[in-house]
Amino acid sequence: MATDLNKGGGKGGPRNKPNARARAAALREKGVAALKAHLAGAQGRSIQVLMESDGQGRSADFTPVRIEATGAGHIVEALVNGHDGSALLAVAQS
Repeated sequence: MATDLNKGGGKGGPRNKPNARARAAALREKGVAALKAHLAGAQGRSIQVLMESDGQGRSADFTPVRIEATGAGHIVEALVNGHDGSALLAVAQS
């Protein structure tokens, strides 16, 4: 006999939606906090940036990096001097 999960009798029923929404919101908050901690922890580090387009690239751990450098496909040595909440801000080193 099949159970209709949409009637609230199963685990995925409507009764659990408020709990699922609360858990999802809590996970999003933890994700934002983890990203900010990751970005702040990179302050002052030397990194390599794979340039994806003029002014932006990715670090070795795939963190987005904003940098004043050009040449997609090139690897640039850079010094992290901050972040904007979603990407590292870096300066190319010569």
